[in-house]
Amino acid sequence: MAIDAILRLPEVIRRAGPGRSSIYRGVAAGTFPAPVAIGLRSIGWRESDIEAWIESRAPKPGCYGSKAPLPATKGGSCSRRTRKDQDDATTGWTRNDEADEADPAKAAGGGS
Repeated sequence: MAIDAILRLPEVIRRAGPGRSSIYRGVAAGTFPAPVAIGLRSIGWRESDIEAWIESRAPKPGCYGSKAPLPATKGGSCSRRTRKDQDDATTGWTRNDEADEADPAKAAGGGS
């Protein structure tokens, strides 16, 4: 079993990109790897966890930001999500079209 290096916060920020607040917000939301205790008052992140997180965020072939060609399948492999249909746990907002359709006043924009 290989020993995994422990990265301190400045190195995690340098490698992963998000700032301190975004990292801790992601840890709380479960969207960023949790740190491990390395002392009474110090924490760090497993290098393998950070590398896996970075890989999970890499664009798929043919997606925005990727230099790879589109796959042969129609529409590519990207799932395009917009603010209208996104359910984002980090921001707490959701779209509830069913409730709007059930209430014609809200669907027309005249609801409270």
